Amino acid sequence: MMRTLRLLSLMLPILLLLPSSSLLAVPMPTPTGLLLLDAVMPAYGVEMLSICNYGEAPVDIQGLRISDGEGTLQIEVNHVLWPGEKAHLRSDEIWMPLEGRQFIFPSTEVSMVGRFIMADAGDEVTLTMDDELLDAFVYGNGDTTIPGWEGPALPRIGKGKAAMRIPFQDQNSMMDWLASNLGRTHFPVSTHMALVEPFLFPEDAFFRIMRELSAVDWEVCISIYQLNNLSIASALAELAIAGKTVKILMEGSPVGGVSESVQSLLAALSEAGCDLRFIRSADGFKRYDYLHNKYAVIDRSRVIVTSENWQDSSLLNNRGWGVSIDSVGLAEQLWQVFETDFEDRSLDIMGFSTRFPYIDPLVLPNNTFSMPPVLNISVVSAEVSLLLCPDNAYEHLRLIMAQAERKIYVQQFYAQGSWLEQDSPLVWMIEAADRDVDVRLMLDSSWFSSSKDNEMVVLRMDEAPGVNAKLSPSESGFSIVHNKGAIIDDVVLVSSINWVDASFFQNREIGVMVRSDVLASFFTMAFLRDWGEIIEELTVRMDVPGDPPTDGKPFVVEASTSGRPVENLSWDLDSDGSPDLYGWRQVLVLPSGLHNITLTAMDDLGQTASLTVHLEVLPGVEDETTWSTWGFVPLLSLPVTMIVYRIWRRRRPGQE
Repeated sequence: MMRTLRLLSLMLPILLLLPSSSLLAVPMPTPTGLLLLDAVMPAYGVEMLSICNYGEAPVDIQGLRISDGEGTLQIEVNHVLWPGEKAHLRSDEIWMPLEGRQFIFPSTEVSMVGRFIMADAGDEVTLTMDDELLDAFVYGNGDTTIPGWEGPALPRIGKGKAAMRIPFQDQNSMMDWLASNLGRTHFPVSTHMALVEPFLFPEDAFFRIMRELSAVDWEVCISIYQLNNLSIASALAELAIAGKTVKILMEGSPVGGVSESVQSLLAALSEAGCDLRFIRSADGFKRYDYLHNKYAVIDRSRVIVTSENWQDSSLLNNRGWGVSIDSVGLAEQLWQVFETDFEDRSLDIMGFSTRFPYIDPLVLPNNTFSMPPVLNISVVSAEVSLLLCPDNAYEHLRLIMAQAERKIYVQQFYAQGSWLEQDSPLVWMIEAADRDVDVRLMLDSSWFSSSKDNEMVVLRMDEAPGVNAKLSPSESGFSIVHNKGAIIDDVVLVSSINWVDASFFQNREIGVMVRSDVLASFFTMAFLRDWGEIIEELTVRMDVPGDPPTDGKPFVVEASTSGRPVENLSWDLDSDGSPDLYGWRQVLVLPSGLHNITLTAMDDLGQTASLTVHLEVLPGVEDETTWSTWGFVPLLSLPVTMIVYRIWRRRRPGQE
C-alpha cells in the first residue's frame, strides 16, 4: 500500500503538467445549435418568416439561406442567435409585434436571388447553411416529396394567420405545426402576495370601481371590452384633464358593434386627453380574435379585475364578481401585459381618430361621485395568481381543479356543448365528482343565452354521477348571469373567461386565482344564494366554569355550535390572533390574571364565527395545614436515621 502511494505521489506532478484533455478517457459532449423554421406567414401583404435556435449553443446565422423554390434569401451580416432566440425576416418596413431581431428583405443585410413570394395556396420553404439542409416546411398544395418533409402538408394557412411551430417539436411533418396568430404573448403564471377586496355585481361594483378611480395618483391603464357608463367616463376625463395619465385599450369590433352614443362618449374621453386605442383586424391581421379583458392597473400598485364590462347593464343588472387587489408585484406584471397589448406600432392597434373619425364628443356631466357613508368592505391577505389567455389559463385551471378535495362551484355565462365529448373543464368537473368532491354548475338562463348550449350542457352534466347542474333561477332578479367565476376549495377564480375554446385559445382574457378561505367563503355564500339554498347562520358558544378558576389548577372549557357542520374549531388563548389549540373540549391551566379566550369556528361552506370570553383566574391559596404537617418531616426523620446507623454498625464484620 505504501509503495502504491509513493508511486502516485511521484506521478501526480507529471499528471498536472499534462493538458486537461489527456486526463479524460471520453471527450465531453460539445453543445450545438439547432436552427429551425419557427413561423411562416404567407397569406398577407407582408411576407414573413421566423427562425429559432432550439439548440444549446449560440449560432452565427450569417450565410443562412431560405428558399421557396423560386427565390432565395441569404443573411449577409454577422448576427448571433443565442439558445431560444429568434430572428424574423419580412418584406416590408411595417412593424410586427415580434420578439427578436427583425430583418427586411431585400436589403444590405439580406440579399435576394430570384422571386421570393410564398404562394397563398401552398408552397415549400427550406432552410440551409453551407449547403446543408437544416429544415423544411410544406403547406397547402406544396410539394410534399421534397427532402426533409414527411407525410401530408399542413392545410392552407388563412389570411392574417401564420404557421407556428409547436415548441421543441421536430418530426419533419405537419405534426410540428399549427395555424395561429403572430404577436401573441407567452407569459407564465405569476403568483404574488396581496391584499384583496371582493365585491359583487350589481350590489356594490359601481361604488368599488369609482372608489378606485377617485384614488388614482398619477396613472390608470384600463383594458376592457365595452365601456358606456357616464359616471365612470366623467371620472376618467377629469383624471386626464388634471394631467394624470389615462390609457384605455378596447375591442375595436365587439359583437353588435359600437353604437353612436358610445362613440360620442369615447370621443369625449379622447378630447379630454385620454390615450384611447383599439385592437382591430388590419386587413386580416389581428393578434387575438377579441380583446375581452375587464381590468385596470392603478399607479402600478393596485389592480381591479371583474367579470363584467363597465357599462350600465352590467353594473345595474348582471350577476358578476370582482376584486380589488393591492400588490405592486401583480400590478407591475399586469402593467407589462397591458403595455405589450397597447403597443401602437402593432398593425392591429389604432387610435380613436383612426377608428372613429368625425365623431362629435358627448358633453360629459360633472363627476359628483361620493362614497356612501356605510359600505361593508372586507380586506383579506391572500396569494394571488395572474392568469392570461391564451398564454396559461387553461392548463393552470386544469391543475387547480385536479387538486380539488371538497368543492367545485362554477357560475358561468355559458359553456361549450362539445366540451362534454373532449378533455375540458366540464369533464374535469365530472372527474372531481368521481372523487366525492361537491360539484355544482350554474349557467345563465336568460334570453341572451337561448341560442347557446346551456340547456343541453346542464341536462347532460346533471345526469353525471355526483354533479349538480342547473340554469340560473328565473326569480334570481338578474337580467343575465354573466359571471365567469369558480370556487375550488379555498381558491376563487375571478375572470373574463367564458367556458368556450375561443375564450381560452383565441381571445385576450384576464383572470386571477385568489387562495383564501375567507374570500372563498364570501363568494361561496353569493353562489349558494344564487343557487337558491337557504344558508344557516353559524353561531358559537363557549362553556366555562361557573366559579373563577384558580392559578395552577386545571379547568375545562367546551365549545358548541349551531348551523351547518363545523370543519374547524380553534382557540386563541393569548390574544395574538393565532390559534393555540384545536378541538371541541380543552383542559386549561392558566396563571392568575384576566385572560381573553377567543373561540373561532368554520363550517363546511367556509362561514366563520368567533366568540371572545373574558375569564379571570384567581391567585392560588396555600393550605396551612398541609405545609405545617410537612414542616415536621425533617425533625421526625432524625431519630429514624440514628437507629438505622446503629444497626448498620453492629452488622459490619471485623469491626469493634
